[in-house]
Amino acid sequence: DFSQFKKTGEYFIQVPALGRSWPFKIDPNALGEAFYTAARLFYHQRCGIALQQPYTAWTRNACHTGPVGECKLPPEGSRASAKFYDKKTGKGMSNLDFAVIKATRNDSKTHKIWGGWHDAADYDRRPGHYFCLFDLLGTYEVNPKAFTDNQLNLPESGNGIPDILDEAQFGLDVWTRAQKADGSVCGRLEQIGHPNHPGMPDKDQKKVYKSIETRDSTMRYAAGAAWYSRLVKAYKPKLAADYLKRAKKAYAWALNPKNMQVVTVTVQKKDHKGKPYAVQVEWRETEEEHHEIGFLAAVNLYLATGDKKYLNNAEQKYFKLAAEVYSGGKGGFKYPQFLFLYWGPFLYAWSDVPDVNETLQKRMKDGLIAFADSRLKYMPWWPYKHSITAGEGQAWGHSLPLTWARFMVLAYKLTSEEKYRDNALLSIDWHLGSNALGLSATTGIGQMYVNSMMDWESIRDGILEPVPGVTPYGVHVIPLRMRRNVYQMKVGNRRVYFLPEGYHESYPLGIPRWRSIGPHGTEDVGSNEFTVGETGGPTAFVLGAFLSEGWKPDEKLIMRKPKTKEELHGFFRLP
Repeated sequence: DFSQFKKTGEYFIQVPALGRSWPFKIDPNALGEAFYTAARLFYHQRCGIALQQPYTAWTRNACHTGPVGECKLPPEGSRASAKFYDKKTGKGMSNLDFAVIKATRNDSKTHKIWGGWHDAADYDRRPGHYFCLFDLLGTYEVNPKAFTDNQLNLPESGNGIPDILDEAQFGLDVWTRAQKADGSVCGRLEQIGHPNHPGMPDKDQKKVYKSIETRDSTMRYAAGAAWYSRLVKAYKPKLAADYLKRAKKAYAWALNPKNMQVVTVTVQKKDHKGKPYAVQVEWRETEEEHHEIGFLAAVNLYLATGDKKYLNNAEQKYFKLAAEVYSGGKGGFKYPQFLFLYWGPFLYAWSDVPDVNETLQKRMKDGLIAFADSRLKYMPWWPYKHSITAGEGQAWGHSLPLTWARFMVLAYKLTSEEKYRDNALLSIDWHLGSNALGLSATTGIGQMYVNSMMDWESIRDGILEPVPGVTPYGVHVIPLRMRRNVYQMKVGNRRVYFLPEGYHESYPLGIPRWRSIGPHGTEDVGSNEFTVGETGGPTAFVLGAFLSEGWKPDEKLIMRKPKTKEELHGFFRLP
């Protein structure tokens, strides 16, 4: 407990006969460097522009700037029911994305659509990237005095707009370029297959195709454009007016049931023997598909315009399904990465909404607090504080404490109760190294962090240290391939095992939960992959929620260079 320390500075803890800790800061701005590094993940994942000095030492050329073709692939929807069905049997079918593109691609119609962010090993831009767009906007929303211009060393720095809003605009504008004259917006840019070239993204020659426009994808854009317009208005009123106009147009298109989409296509599949066959499949958009995101769009449009038709839509049309998101009711989600569906309820519960239905507003507020409480109760279970349950799955970022800490931040903003703040800060401690592995969960932050992970650009850029700011999925079940290829090795005619006797072939492994990590970027994708939405957004949001007012990076942080092998203490870590 360092609460009695009055002198800021850099300290370490030394225990006789045991050792000493890494150096750490006691300072009101202690989280600044961590936030800066995590937030700049988005710059490092930008698509369509060159990354160059003086903005980063991890440079690369511009990529994916060519014309985009058309296809009939639907973007993923907000609800799990959105998928293709076999027209003959009615059976749901998955993993048809590339097959649908191949069957329906049109190279004669092209569009100039570029921008957005990459993920670990994919160059697609997809609806899930709205997760982090909303997290960036939400970070500014809950702590506006912390964010300024010239704060994140971006190409846009110096334009009079806080850098965090500039980064949000970059992620939004890939869809702004995609907006059609009628207001509709596609939700996905995809290729025929995963990248398989040997170089950096600019070497990728696969053609990019845009998905169809759906009510859900268009409503996502309406929500993002309206929210961005509302926040940027204080800095650039004309810019705000343009985005508000676009948001209104998108919202009107998405609201119209005549724009419900249906896709019927014949695709090529292979049976279990590898024999090809054709199957006709169909995808149908449902009315409910856009309702949760429609609530966020309607709330933001009402806050931006004061027009009661948007409030009426939010309360009378979209409220029911938006409330079920966290209640576990029909269609409700348990998946914590879907915070973009919680942002609407939070803004409705937290903002000064004129003429609001106070009963509905209280229900939203109580529901969000109850959700935070449901995670809070697990914190005492763990010596290293985490809000995951003992039997809960750890895939897709569930084992990252900041995935869950976002809801504690929202509860703290709704109630000002210190228990939520304190437990969010304990989650930050776990994330930054107070865990069984002694590892910071984000590259470039602290002394010990993951150095081998699934990030195609980090693997192929010729720089030993990975790109800073990446948060891999983290602790997970170690797969058999990892156990055989990494946790053991062949020496002469015998095998040497690095796990205790009886552990190297058992399944599941008997090693402690928080040590179940595969330290190899491509052998254990489950631990080492990431997406900007599932891991980047929550990390930047929770750190940014506690950033000090007006914080700025120093010259040393701005000019940071890649570390040498001798400086990368987490590169050869033990399990």
